[in-house]
Amino acid sequence: MKMLKRYWITLASFLGVSAAVALIAFNVFADAPQPVITISSMGTNEFMVTVTNSLSTTNYTLYWTPMLSDPNNPWEPIAAGAVGQSNFVVDGGAYPVGFFRVALVPPTGVPPWERADPNDPNSPILSVSITIPADGSVVQ
Repeated sequence: MKMLKRYWITLASFLGVSAAVALIAFNVFADAPQPVITISSMGTNEFMVTVTNSLSTTNYTLYWTPMLSDPNNPWEPIAAGAVGQSNFVVDGGAYPVGFFRVALVPPTGVPPWERADPNDPNSPILSVSITIPADGSVVQ
């Protein structure tokens, strides 16, 4: 009987601690404010994209597209920020017309364009290995 009671106490303690950790993790990730960007001219052929509502513990990636909702012009990453970076200098000659947006770099630290599956934020870095046959045959 004492073993059974000890088992239930251990199980209840484990579940209580697990629930508390999950709740804290959920609150940390749920409280991330939506980033807002402002664009200002720097007086030259460059302009500054500033992320307001930014968090100092996150990485943001700046994306650009010339046309919205056009499958032929997907969002293109143009700058990956360091931890806490909220200002991006953009060359106006390279991006004279278009739209910008920022997104958080996922917790894995792997930007979308380097993932095996760009739509899965937990996907690892894409790695391709090609082995040439030793017998001299042609790979097609």
